[in-house]
Amino acid sequence: MNEPFGNIIGYDDIKQELSTIIGWYTDPNIAPFVRLPRGILLVGSPGQGKTLFMRAIKEAALMPTYPFVSDGKQEIASELINVFEKASKEPHGAIILIDELDTLLAKNSRASRCMEELMDGLTPQNRVLFIASANDPFEDRDPLSRPGRFDRTIGLFYPNEQERHDILTFYLAQHGKTIAEDELDYFVEQTDGCSNACLSAIVTDACLRNHEKSISGEMLEASHTLLRFYELPYHGPIEHPSLVSCVHEIGHAILIDRYRKHYTLRHISMRAKYSHRGACYSTVKSADQTQETVIESIEIDMAGFLANKILLGIKDDGSASDLTGARFEARRLINSYGYFGTDKILREYDTDSRNESWFTCLRNERLATKLIRQCERRASRIIRKNRDVILRLAKELQQNGFLSGKRVHEVLAETSATQKQHA
Repeated sequence: MNEPFGNIIGYDDIKQELSTIIGWYTDPNIAPFVRLPRGILLVGSPGQGKTLFMRAIKEAALMPTYPFVSDGKQEIASELINVFEKASKEPHGAIILIDELDTLLAKNSRASRCMEELMDGLTPQNRVLFIASANDPFEDRDPLSRPGRFDRTIGLFYPNEQERHDILTFYLAQHGKTIAEDELDYFVEQTDGCSNACLSAIVTDACLRNHEKSISGEMLEASHTLLRFYELPYHGPIEHPSLVSCVHEIGHAILIDRYRKHYTLRHISMRAKYSHRGACYSTVKSADQTQETVIESIEIDMAGFLANKILLGIKDDGSASDLTGARFEARRLINSYGYFGTDKILREYDTDSRNESWFTCLRNERLATKLIRQCERRASRIIRKNRDVILRLAKELQQNGFLSGKRVHEVLAETSATQKQHA
């Protein structure tokens, strides 16, 4: 075959099997009396790529191909005979392609009997290979399933994890789009049970939503919509996330958007199996961090539990982990720059505090606590100023399960413009 199945991603074992069998029909070293497989049945759910394989075989096979297409003017059995007569006259063999064979046979009982007679009438010298596709395999006692007719049944199953990764990468490249590698891994996990066609639809839908090169948020929205439409085993969002959780994540998002000079909010997702459940945003690389970006990171870490404390008057479950992250950043800043010192690094940060004297560690711990309190006051002012926006977005997140970063920024910009008009 010529460049076999170049446009089909994954299914390597199936492509190899098809190439091998078709290669036997074009191999001059195989003796004419050798009885080759007469029929191959490609079986799989809709969207698995059966028709794609049929097209690839037609384009790449080194022998004539005769696709069977019923025009409705003749009886199906008669049309099958006409196609078979043309194919059997080819001196070096031919392939007859029949798409959706199960649907075809269900419409006409005579067509099944005709197929049996045509395949039984083949001799080793008549090198005609039938390749058909069907949504369901033949039943055990179906006459067409016995050896000498459709000898091989090849199942097209849902793409595995590596195949989904390759398929999504392929379709993204076709559209000239990119997403972060960690987010691509997330979509690979979430699309377990998706067909090739569904993966293509998700990428296409995301590209139509946004003409920018990076389409992370749109991929999330497209997968949320389409996976539910296809009724696939969708792993999220959580059906009824609590208002406390939503307020917590919106609190983070408000601060991320506030410091969008250094951070970019991609989306907020209330997903059960998402490694980045909550606010997903781009961070500053370690080599590019400054005193300013570290302080902003501390405020972002603290904003979640502060939002619940200020708006709902409660302490949520995420406060401990947020404070741990904030304290780590504060210690790193103190060890690197000194408390609100210059941007010049005093010395390289060492995470092993045992190398420091007891007095230095105690002093740095007190400075870190002081810095955290100052960041808490600043973040609290921002939370109070955006109280109504946070509640509005939290309810929207609770209802939909996700929000794009673009949506959060639009609501904040709209509210800011309204406040300026009333001022």
